[in-house]
Amino acid sequence: MMILLLSGTLLYLASSFILGVLHAIEPGHGKTIVAAYLVGSKGKPRHAVALGAIVTFTHTIGIIILAVLAFFLARGIDVETLHPFLELGAAVIVIGVGVWMLRRSLKESSHHHEHSHQPTNKSGVFWKDLIFLGISGGIVPCPAALAVLLTSITAGKPESGLLWVLSFSLGLAVALVLTGIMVTHAAGWAERKLSHNAWLDRMPLFTSVIILLLGGTSLVHAVFGHFI
Repeated sequence: MMILLLSGTLLYLASSFILGVLHAIEPGHGKTIVAAYLVGSKGKPRHAVALGAIVTFTHTIGIIILAVLAFFLARGIDVETLHPFLELGAAVIVIGVGVWMLRRSLKESSHHHEHSHQPTNKSGVFWKDLIFLGISGGIVPCPAALAVLLTSITAGKPESGLLWVLSFSLGLAVALVLTGIMVTHAAGWAERKLSHNAWLDRMPLFTSVIILLLGGTSLVHAVFGHFI
């Protein structure tokens, strides 16, 4: 009996882990935006790990908070109604990061032209950017994970739902981190192959524009898709 119970638990956790991996590769979580930032800022694998951790932490905490609020404070309200506002908030954060990056890139480009004899600063990653991009990627919770946790709380077994969400989040984190690491390695390889290409110096400017466009697209989708 104990073996069957253990096997069932392992299968339960494995299925939630796989669902987390699959959820990570679905559209969302700002993967395109994160990839653009890591490429443009010449990010390292540690930055990809940090971004994946921040997205996962935000995603997990958001699910838990929404489930608790829905159960104790708003039982008659469908938490799905919060999604448009979360999407809107994520889009605004991305646009803010894009504006910040664009201003910084223009300032650094101007400074580089004025002091062209000085070497270009290779350190383009700012932890403030990582935090805000991570939050924007994880702020919209997975409806399935939220439903499982709510169901478990309602059934009087919150620890079961929490365990499922944690396993789900671990799968999400692994997939996001591996994706980020692959992006940084690919960007590093391209940089070595194109080390004498002048366009590389303009990469932060290009990526800031891309992030702005993606943020603007997300904002338009959130506004016209839900509010208008």
